[in-house]
Amino acid sequence: MKTTCKFLLAAASAAAMATCPDKAAAGGWLPMRIAVSDSYSSETRYLDEASDIYGFRLGFITSVNHDVYGLSLTLLCDGGMFNGDSARSFSDNDFGGFKIGGLSTDAAGSGFGLQIAGFFNSTGIRMTGFQLAGIGNEAGVMTGFQVAGIYNKAGISLDGFQIGGLVGIIGTAAPDDFEPKSCGVQIAGLAAVSNGLFEGLQISCVNWADEFSGIQIGAINYARELRGIQIGVLNFSGSIANKNFRGFPIINASL
Repeated sequence: MKTTCKFLLAAASAAAMATCPDKAAAGGWLPMRIAVSDSYSSETRYLDEASDIYGFRLGFITSVNHDVYGLSLTLLCDGGMFNGDSARSFSDNDFGGFKIGGLSTDAAGSGFGLQIAGFFNSTGIRMTGFQLAGIGNEAGVMTGFQVAGIYNKAGISLDGFQIGGLVGIIGTAAPDDFEPKSCGVQIAGLAAVSNGLFEGLQISCVNWADEFSGIQIGAINYARELRGIQIGVLNFSGSIANKNFRGFPIINASL
């Protein structure tokens, strides 16, 4: 049994190092780490916290390292927390693989794989894969699936699916000189909001889109520029040829 565990751990480490050889070669990596509670500041940073993990990490209260590739499991906060002033007090940078937290998971950089949390998942720059949370998911550029009980947010763009109990948001954090372009399906119980160009399907009680190409289904639908179909009680579009008719009941189309 011990031999089997050692073999699996070595295989996981080798696979992670093969995935990101440059990081592994840079030094400061560990095949496994068990942490009770990590904290980070510019004055205090422990060796293990500054190291990369290529294999397995187990945390009890909080756990944080530089990069994590493999399986990371923390009972409370996996990868750090927010400090309340729009910057992370401490956080993993990049991750690849499985990231599971009882309350939250967090990565300041990019991630690929699976994030699962009881409350919140967050990836700062780019997330490729699947986010599943009881309350909310956040990512910069999201490629894949976001599923949450209350809200999902792809701050820059979405290429995939958003399914949330109340709210779905796309593109609201994009820089002023950048026009977001998203494609996929956005489903929310209360409101689905997209900034920039969105191509696909929106289903919610209220759908709001900047430039929309596809189908909106909801009680109230709005698209500043519409190339597609709106189905709902009230439909509003700013791209109808006849400017005197911007609101239509039941169905509205602009092709």
